[in-house]
Amino acid sequence: MIKQSISFLVAVTIATVLLITQTTVTNIAWLFSMEMPVDTSVMVSMFIGDLISMNFNAVASSSDMVIRANVESVIPRRDSFDGIAEYSTADGRLRIPSLEVNLNGSITMATNVVFVLTDEATASFTLESFDQ
Repeated sequence: MIKQSISFLVAVTIATVLLITQTTVTNIAWLFSMEMPVDTSVMVSMFIGDLISMNFNAVASSSDMVIRANVESVIPRRDSFDGIAEYSTADGRLRIPSLEVNLNGSITMATNVVFVLTDEATASFTLESFDQ
């Protein structure tokens, strides 16, 4: 059972990385065809953006910004990395050091983004604060 679970997680991880890589490469190829300047930071930013958009969805809400995590795509990690988002079970907060936001074609960089878990059953998080 454990061996099958590990095999499944490895397969899902490989499929996710391949899909995100394909999406990122396609977007970069389009940027090159439009003669846009593309450097390593743009490539990494696009890859991370694709990873986030694949694992989170925006949820229609009255006035708050709510996202819902796709929990089947979450992979627990024991190690911590600089600049990576972290979820704290102690206070139910998802902290994202920096996040690129596309609002109707206008790109904005938000830092110190904090979402609060508001519905555990659906893994929904409501935006609490951010710096711009």
